[in-house]
Amino acid sequence: MGGSETDSFSLLLFFISHYALSVCADAYISTMSNKQVKRENWGKWTEFFFSVLGSMVGLANIWRFPYLCYKNGGGAFLIPFFFFLFIAAVPLLFVELSYSQYSNLGPGKVWILCPLFKGIGYGMVILSSIISIFYTNDNRTYLQQSLGFNNSNSSFHRHAISASEQFWKHHVLEITSGASNMGSIRYPLLLCLAISWIFVFLCLIKGIKSSGKVVYVAATLPYLLLTILLGRAVTLPGSKDGLLYYMLPKWEKLKEFSVWKDGAVQIFYSAGVGVGGISTLASYNNFNNNCQRDAFIFPLIDGLTSWFAGLTTFCILGYMAHISNTDISNVVTQGPGVAFVVYPEALSTLPFAQLWSSLFFLMLFMVGMDSQFVHVQTLVTALTDIFPNQLRNRKMLITAITCVITFLLGIPCVTQGGVYIVQILDWYCASLSLLFLAFMEACGVCYIYGVSRLFDDITLMLGYKPLAIWKPLCKYVAPVSAFACWIITLIGHSSLKYDSGEPFPIWVSYFGGVIALLSIIPFPVAAIKELLSLPGPFLKRLKTSVKPTSEWGPAIKKYQQCKNDINMLTIEET
Repeated sequence: MGGSETDSFSLLLFFISHYALSVCADAYISTMSNKQVKRENWGKWTEFFFSVLGSMVGLANIWRFPYLCYKNGGGAFLIPFFFFLFIAAVPLLFVELSYSQYSNLGPGKVWILCPLFKGIGYGMVILSSIISIFYTNDNRTYLQQSLGFNNSNSSFHRHAISASEQFWKHHVLEITSGASNMGSIRYPLLLCLAISWIFVFLCLIKGIKSSGKVVYVAATLPYLLLTILLGRAVTLPGSKDGLLYYMLPKWEKLKEFSVWKDGAVQIFYSAGVGVGGISTLASYNNFNNNCQRDAFIFPLIDGLTSWFAGLTTFCILGYMAHISNTDISNVVTQGPGVAFVVYPEALSTLPFAQLWSSLFFLMLFMVGMDSQFVHVQTLVTALTDIFPNQLRNRKMLITAITCVITFLLGIPCVTQGGVYIVQILDWYCASLSLLFLAFMEACGVCYIYGVSRLFDDITLMLGYKPLAIWKPLCKYVAPVSAFACWIITLIGHSSLKYDSGEPFPIWVSYFGGVIALLSIIPFPVAAIKELLSLPGPFLKRLKTSVKPTSEWGPAIKKYQQCKNDINMLTIEET
């Protein structure tokens, strides 16, 4: 590590330690207090806005979306992506925002609206926890690059078109030959992993009060950097060819199941529906927040951000194809490291390339942290909602334990073969289990709890009835589209393969299947437990298990009374 890199790292540690001492002191005082801590609310709507934006606009947009476009023939992928965005993400997000804001409860507790389905909430929390393990292991790589934990300089970009790809695989990761060979721990990556988790802990130590301030910077930084990169990329020779590849769809690609499968999974993965993060953030909203407006805004921004990141990526791919005199589809090996190959190529053409490279990877680190905040908050919020009297005033301790455990579980991912573990977790957790949870969530809320009842709740929050278009979207389109996405994924799902096309060892399929089931099994287990805990014959138990409990309703007393009045009117009408 060079002198300037050592200085930057020392400065970072100084600020972290200084901030840690002051924050921990305040948090410790509040933790030792015997007073029952009330559930927090966002201080401003902008804090909620940037937190949701930060959770959505992350690696899925900047890293995963361009890779899937590249894999699926460029512009052809945009059609299923935006199709599923409007018919699935928008209505499902509206549902998730509404019931969590109404009750001020996260996924771990909110399913008192339909106790038979409480396992869906538990599954969301488990899935979010699994994602947090490999998500931070992407972030530690970005932190390593931004701090310069290597002996490279920008000259490697100039040697050959594959130099950045070779550097990513063989210098940064020191990748092994296959998933059966994990190799040894990469200690620079382990250190960066530890720093990442310390950063997460410090930003969440005061809950949404601290994380809500950090996201102002972290959520807006990607747009600044992407705009600068796009401004440079469009001036490069060959960028026009890249744009045409991106914008003009290859219609024959739409006949392939994999394109539709990837489009469905990507929009659910990017929008955060079915993972519990949006539900968690919405549970801290003020009761009268306009969730109808939010349900339009957030998916639209998420989709446009993905499209914007794709513009930048394909301009650079066009340039790389131009100087290597090859087709765009053959520029780099298809794989999740495309961002590490494409963006450095553009950065190397800018003045002060080393500075821009550091800022770019710092940006990736920050957007990854935004999403990571939400994954950790989902678990912590679930625990404090389920055990409010015991844990709510011990949030600092719960957050610390969560970060330490997840850090330890992530250590295998920083071995030389750790990239394969990340690919396995991403492949199996971000598809089948996520879509299953989203589908069952739609069924539980829209069919069993009922759209009419949900719309009464929304009317109470907004003070007026939501737009009529929401009813068919939530009652028919959302559940059917979620089910269709799940079926498409089941049909198109295949075994994981290396970049060379060779399949992973057979044990990977079994391991991945077990990991995917971890977030699905809670649903039948919790449902059976709920039915067994109730008295009477089976049909009576079943009928009771799908009714909201006495705890269900607004958290604020004056709105509880309004809810009771609405219920009385409904009974009288029937």
